[in-house]
Amino acid sequence: LVRCVLEHQGFIRKGYYFKDLQSDLNKAFRSKVNTICYYENERTSLVDDIIEALQNNLPVEIGFTRKGNKSGHAVVVIGYQESNNSVSFFCLDPGFDLPKGQFWNNILQVDTDSTAKYNCLNYQEESVVTIDELLLIEPK
Repeated sequence: LVRCVLEHQGFIRKGYYFKDLQSDLNKAFRSKVNTICYYENERTSLVDDIIEALQNNLPVEIGFTRKGNKSGHAVVVIGYQESNNSVSFFCLDPGFDLPKGQFWNNILQVDTDSTAKYNCLNYQEESVVTIDELLLIEPK
C-alpha cells in the first residue's frame, strides 16, 4: 500500500479521499480484501451502516465535516454505545495522542433524533460535525 501511494500519489497535500483510498487498497490487496465506500447522500443512515459493520467486526473508517468550516477529517471507529436518542462512536483519531490505558482517543456522539445535517458532537474538538462518508474493508 505504501509503495502504491508513494509511486502513484506522491506527497498528498489536499486530502486523501475515500474513493482514492478504496482504489489503492483494492490494487494493493486485491486478493485479500474488498472495500466499499458509502456517502451520506447515497444512504438513508450511515449510522446504521457503521453499527452493522462494527457488529460484524469490520474496520470502519469515517469521514466527517466540521460545521461552518469546509475542512474534514477521518477517524477509525472501533466501538459504539447506543442510548435512547443517541449513539456514541468510540474512535481512533490520528490528530490526537492516545491516552495511557485507553483504547480510543475521541468520541463522536450522534443525535439520532435530530433532522439537522450537523447532528454529531466531536468531543475532542468540542465541535459539531456531520458524518459524510464511510469506508468498509471486508476480507475476501
